[in-house]
Amino acid sequence: MCSSDLSATSAAAATSAAATPAGPASVRLIWLPAPRSAAGTAVSTSVTAVTPWGAMSGTTSILRTLPDGSDQGDSTAQRWLPTGLGRWQRQSLPQPAGTSFGQGVGLTDLAEVGGSWDTDGLADDDVAVRWPASGGPGTVIGATDSRVTAVGPDGTWGVQTDLPGYRTIAANAELVARDGTRTAIDTGARLNTIVSIADRHTALLTLIDGVGQGTTSTPAVWRDGQLKIGRASCRERV
Repeated sequence: MCSSDLSATSAAAATSAAATPAGPASVRLIWLPAPRSAAGTAVSTSVTAVTPWGAMSGTTSILRTLPDGSDQGDSTAQRWLPTGLGRWQRQSLPQPAGTSFGQGVGLTDLAEVGGSWDTDGLADDDVAVRWPASGGPGTVIGATDSRVTAVGPDGTWGVQTDLPGYRTIAANAELVARDGTRTAIDTGARLNTIVSIADRHTALLTLIDGVGQGTTSTPAVWRDGQLKIGRASCRERV
């Protein structure tokens, strides 16, 4: 009887163990190729977006210590293309001579990267840029004090442009298509930022309005010229 009970208990334990789901499978960490820091420099690389087939965009920031002890910053837009299972090739996207502070914020399904670069070396005179699928020279798609804030998979770029004299305080937003067609998004808000693009028909925005303790941040969806504004999500102390 004891043997029978033990067998039954053992069988039950085995059944219970078999029914217990296994723990989460481990995921192998893969380091992407990235620029290395040298003596007197600090380097930081971040990935900002990835396509379904594994292409990625990002930015490498560099801080150099000069002989006089002061620091000098810069950044470059990056792209990674898959070359096999668990392998990527990194490309620093080209910038014209005299530009600096390149940023890669997103990419299309064809791996066309959108971002910005600065034209005066002070990180305060940026222009929106898109780089082609070939990885060749970028094309400026915005005015002074503009930047790409989001990229759609179909080749639609969300561009934010500061109002003259109101850098980072007030800005308009527009969608720029691959063929150069521009679609302004009129919201009436003070500071407009396109944060995500489904396609040339649909985009998600953040609208900031008000001043001081009355500042509000509101989500909104734009679809074919129609704007649906959500409820103000927060009030910020400025």
